[in-house]
Amino acid sequence: MRVFLSILQKITFFKRLIPSILRRIPFNDSINIKIENKKIFIKIDVERHEFQCLLGMLKLLKNHNNKIFIQIEIIEKYKELVLDLLKSMNFRVVNVIKTDIKNISYGSDYYLANF
Repeated sequence: MRVFLSILQKITFFKRLIPSILRRIPFNDSINIKIENKKIFIKIDVERHEFQCLLGMLKLLKNHNNKIFIQIEIIEKYKELVLDLLKSMNFRVVNVIKTDIKNISYGSDYYLANF
């Protein structure tokens, strides 16, 4: 039982710690390697924080030498904001899978590409 409680306390600690760390380190700053001339697949499901997530990887998304395919779940409230940002970087919507409109907490899956 003590071991279980110890593990539970560590999990709880890291659950609180990790989001605060991740908020402070944009993807652009977390890697020191150049990513150029690559085929990249990105899946984003960050529960209504899609815009902030994309802002954190602008350098990667703006690099037009990469062929990037993105799957992103967006709720209706943020759809225009997120899609406008991606379209401004030459991404186009390839496919959309709509979810149950009655439940506004679920977004639709958007598939975008810059090639």
